[in-house]
Amino acid sequence: MITKENTALRLFLPKDLGHQMYSMEAVMEEISRKKIILVELKGNFEEDKKRFEFIRQEARRLKYTYDTTSVLHVHFPKESTYGQFVYLNDMMQEDKHKRYLVTDNEFYIFGENPPVK
Repeated sequence: MITKENTALRLFLPKDLGHQMYSMEAVMEEISRKKIILVELKGNFEEDKKRFEFIRQEARRLKYTYDTTSVLHVHFPKESTYGQFVYLNDMMQEDKHKRYLVTDNEFYIFGENPPVK
């Protein structure tokens, strides 16, 4: 029997007071300048099915229209399960999203930059 070893790569953004390009403060400042589309999950997977459908549709719209003026903000309440987080993460992988951010109980999905011609 072959057992699969699970591994994880954890990424930390610096919490400095300066404005480095990839510090949490710089990223949150960038988000504050965009139109924020908020989706608040309720913590019940059956109840949140329609919300997940909307998230997938809206994330695809951001990606395929190269909309960099908006950001999709998904809030996970305390009642959310790890399975819901994994479901959203899997959605990002399936649709090949390159730009998303996870912080605390928040999940941000960004549009893609237009291709360079």
